[in-house]
Amino acid sequence: MDEKYPIISAGEETKEETKKDDRTPRRGHPKFYQLLEEMADLHSRKNANYTVGQDHFSNIRESERFGIPAWKGTLIRMGDKWNRLMSLGNGQPDMVGESMKDTLMDMAVYSLICIILLEEKDKK
Repeated sequence: MDEKYPIISAGEETKEETKKDDRTPRRGHPKFYQLLEEMADLHSRKNANYTVGQDHFSNIRESERFGIPAWKGTLIRMGDKWNRLMSLGNGQPDMVGESMKDTLMDMAVYSLICIILLEEKDKK
């Protein structure tokens, strides 16, 4: 885990060394921050497989060729993941080797990508 932001338990006092280094401690469940790291790693690996050139979202922007803004294309992908979750949750067997956790992590990554794309759109 990133030592830049130490994790402290609810009610635990901030350690003096954290204050003097001017770092803000993270509160919450340690597993939450572990999953964020896993999500970052997942995004990095998939980004290497799916993007072309310098545009990290070139694969996502492909929807624009069909008249669908990239952020909406991300929502469509999230919809596909939601349908997969519903199938898995209803007991349908996994046929592609993607667990519920994998699907949820993909949705979380798509959520962050959508936020980035919305912010890009709002800057224009």
